[in-house]
Parts: sequence; C-alpha cells; structure tokens
Amino acid sequence: MKIILNFLLLTIIALKINANENVEIIQLHTTPNLDQIVLEHNEVQDNADENTQIDDEDLIEVDDTNTELQENIDQTVVYNENFLSLSNQNDIDNYLSNLKNIKSDILKKELFQLLEEVSLDYNTKKNKDIFYSIIKYFYENGNISRAYNMLSIYSFEDDERLDYYKMIEINYLLSTFQLEKVCNIKDNLSTEVKLKNFLLEKIDIFCMVLSNNLAEAELLNTIIIESENELDENFQSLYSLINFNDVNTDELIFKTEINPNLIFLYSAMARIAEVPLDENFLKVDPKNLSIPIILNKSSPIEIRIKAATQSYINKIISIESLSALYQSVDFSSEELNNKNKTIETLSDNPELVMAYYFQLINIQIFPSERLKALIEFWNYAKENKLEKIAYALTYQIVETIEVSSDNLEFGQEIAKCYIYNKQYDKALSWIEHYEKNNQIEDKSSHARSLLKLHFNTEEEYFIEIIDSYIDKNNIEKFKNYEELKYILQISLDLEISDKISEEFTDIYDQRFLPSMFIIKNIKEAKINNNDDKFLTFSMLSIDNKNWNEIHPEHLLLILNGYISYKNGNLLKEIIIEIFEDYQIL
Repeated sequence: MKIILNFLLLTIIALKINANENVEIIQLHTTPNLDQIVLEHNEVQDNADENTQIDDEDLIEVDDTNTELQENIDQTVVYNENFLSLSNQNDIDNYLSNLKNIKSDILKKELFQLLEEVSLDYNTKKNKDIFYSIIKYFYENGNISRAYNMLSIYSFEDDERLDYYKMIEINYLLSTFQLEKVCNIKDNLSTEVKLKNFLLEKIDIFCMVLSNNLAEAELLNTIIIESENELDENFQSLYSLINFNDVNTDELIFKTEINPNLIFLYSAMARIAEVPLDENFLKVDPKNLSIPIILNKSSPIEIRIKAATQSYINKIISIESLSALYQSVDFSSEELNNKNKTIETLSDNPELVMAYYFQLINIQIFPSERLKALIEFWNYAKENKLEKIAYALTYQIVETIEVSSDNLEFGQEIAKCYIYNKQYDKALSWIEHYEKNNQIEDKSSHARSLLKLHFNTEEEYFIEIIDSYIDKNNIEKFKNYEELKYILQISLDLEISDKISEEFTDIYDQRFLPSMFIIKNIKEAKINNNDDKFLTFSMLSIDNKNWNEIHPEHLLLILNGYISYKNGNLLKEIIIEIFEDYQIL
C-alpha cells in the first residue's frame, strides 16, 4: 500500500503547473516542490529580446512546445530545401560527429535551432535518415529532452528505427520521473518493438510492482533471470529493495558496472527505493542524468547541487529550479550564524558555498545586512567564475533595493546585476546616481563600459573598450588585445588607428588554422549567402575552442562571415563572448 501511495503522490506532483506563475524567492527552510519546479522548467531557452527580463513566459514547456511545433508542421505545405536537407547522411554524420564540444553559447543555440527547425519531407528515406542523425546527435550529446520533443511531433510507427526512437522516449520519461506515461507506453507498444538488455521486460516488472501486482512481477522476474546470459545484478538489487525491502542499504546497490542502456530505469527505481545516486552514476551521462540526480532526494546534496549548477549552465533547468534546490540545502542554525567557519568547511565545494550565501542573503532582516551579504555573494561567485548564476539568482532581491544615498556605495555592483539580467534602464539609473554623488572613477567607468558593451550599437565602441583595458606592462595581454583590436578594426571596416607591433622573435604562431577544406567551405558559404552552411562550417572550425584560442586570421575569417550572417544579428553577442574569453571587462 505504501508503494501505491508513493506512486500516486509522485505522479500528481509531476503534473503541469501554470507556466505564467511567477516563482518568488523561497523563504528559508521551506521545502519547495522540486518535481514541479524542475520538471516544469526543464529545457530552458534563451530570451530573444536583449532588453527584457527573462521570466517564466520565456521558458518553453515540453507539452506546449510540442503543440506549437505540431501546429507549425501541420501548416507546412512546402518543404523548403536548405543546406542540411540537400546534404547526404554521411556528410551530416561527419558534421555532427565533429560538433560535440561547442564552447560558444550563442552559436550552440543557433545550431540547435537549425537542427530542430530543419524542414523535411519524411516520406523519403533520405530525409528519414537525416532526421535519425539529428535525433541521435541530440541524445548522445546530452540533449535527451530535445530529442524527445522532436520525436513527439512526428509519427514513426512504421519506421525501421522505431526501436531506437521508443527507447529515447521511454528513457526521457524515466529520467523525468513520469512513470505513469512510461507504463502506458509500454502497455501500448507493438510486440514487434524490441529493446536491448530486456529493457521493456524490466519496465514491465517495475510497473507491476508500482501497481502492486507483486506475484506477476515475481513471475516475470524469474523468467528474466533465466533468460539473461549475464545476470543484471543492479536491476535485481533495486527490484528486491522496492519489492521486498530485503536489501541492506548499507551495501552498494550498484554492485557491477552500470549499463548506460539501463541507467534511466535504474534512476527511477532508485528514487522509489530511496537509494542514493553518487557521482559515479552521474559520470555515465552527466547531462541526461542531471534531472534524475537533482530529483533523487536520497542522493548526497553536494552531488545534487553540482548537477543542478551544471544543468543551469547547460540550459537544462531554469534559474527558478536552481534557486529551489539551493534553498533546499539544510544548513543548521550554527552554520548560518558562523559564516567564516562554514565557508572554510565548504571550501572544496563552491556550489555548496553558493547555496550557503544564497540562504544567508534570504535570512537577513535588515536591508543593510542583506545588501552586505549580497555583495559578498557576488564577489565569491566572481572568484569562482559563477557570477552570471549569482546575478540571475539575486535579481528579485535586487529589485527590492531602492536607489538612495544609503545604498550608494554599492551602486555599481547593483548596476552590473541589472546589466546581466538585461535591465539596462535600471542599470543606468544606478550608474547615474552613483556618478552624481561621486567622482567618476574606475569602478564607475567599468560599470558604464559594461553597460555600453551590452546596450551600445556603435561599432567603434568595441575599440574604445579594448584601448581602455590595454596594459602595456602586461606583455602577453597587450599582444592579445592588440591582435583583437586589429582584427575588429579590419572586420568592422574601421580605421586602423595603430600599427601592429613587429615581433621578429615570435615568427610562428602556435595556434592552429583550420584545414583548406574548411576554409574553402566557409568562404563559399559567405559568398553565396548560405547562412546554414556558413554556420555549420564556422562551428566545425572552432569546435572545442574558446574564442581566445583561435588563430587571429581564423578569427578574422569567422567575424567577417557573421557580419552578414542573418544580417549581423549575432555579431554583437559574439563579440561580447570574445571579450569575456579575452578577460576584457
């Protein structure tokens, strides 16, 4: 009976909540419904409008997304040919196999959009093959939700790859703990669908246990044991625990190497059994398994926090989800009242320190103490390269701070928070208030430069920023900034103000250039205004590279292309990314 009640409860909390409902800062020691928050805001999309705050309306929900995309497809009569639809599957497989570590968030988003929106006539085998390559790419590179969304739009009941598609669908639902849907799919599957490692048969057993059909479950499990060439000890341990509760939980549940084809089933069973999932479990598939780890309340909190932080960075969960998990960490009163000691204790786990600071801010009664804790949080986050997370987490708190002389000292830091949350008018108010009451100095100039970088439309300003940060005493940085300045002046067709330094002691550049094949295709795509082709080959050329690791001539080639790509809409965002990698501002 306990199992049935747990199942019903977990099914209920997985239901959709209202997407337009604003999520407020959670009060300390309240327990948020993580299922609702995490699953509702799973697979976050970037806000398209730079000048608006990212809120719940900008979050895409799975069900609504599928409906909207389906409507678009239903209305599509003409299939527009593009670079991908005109390519053969071997070429596409080669492209995608070399696009596994895209470090530019801007270009990664563009690629995903290109793949998701490719218009194909699925009545042809060629296009079915292309579709398969795209689905496989998403699934194998940690984007199971995107693969699931695309599969939900189309019907492939007669497709030769139906087994593979059903496996992805089932694994996604297991990973997001939608067990009722899993059991329904299994019951309605054709008998012709066969999945490796007896996955369907094991799901059948799991569903029977959930519905309290224990005798039948035991019978089917006996058949599984007799049928497997090698006993799945991990499944048997989990099955025994949820069915008979006769496993010593002090022992390792996962006794053998974890089968990646069964790991999503294991994650769902482990949650029912209240079995913790450790970091080794997460390592099997860090992105796709982040949600099961986050939702498994038996797992060590430091692992859940680490998974959640990375998931937010990878745009798998929303800032609301991350906030909820940060607030769920159970810090004692003693820990909250002894800041320095607690932070020192947690020093090896920056994600936990982030959660600690966030809670510390929320329990401050006096505005001055809250603001002090806020500044300390931002400084710590900056030291650990997590400042964008900190600014996103604290936006609603900052909204409560009035522009006044009492808060003047921290005006520039507050302005930065508004800038990173794309609230430029509010940032300007704080900067102007600060400058009105203080001399314009480095702190003020830095905030204003940051604002202009994000908000300004004049290309010359990029050069001004570099000039203001060039330090001739730092030879390495000076050389890099000088190169970047020269590249931008050429690509943006600006006047070249300075002659580049002649360094005959440094004849050869250690940075690699792309192959002639890649360069040729980039140039051809640019000449022919083929945006899809240019995007593909430009990304192939910079995969696994930060912007500051790219050869200057290569960077010039790329920037020249993005000037015309989609009428230059991405150029400014790319330059901002470049500045961040070069540690300018």
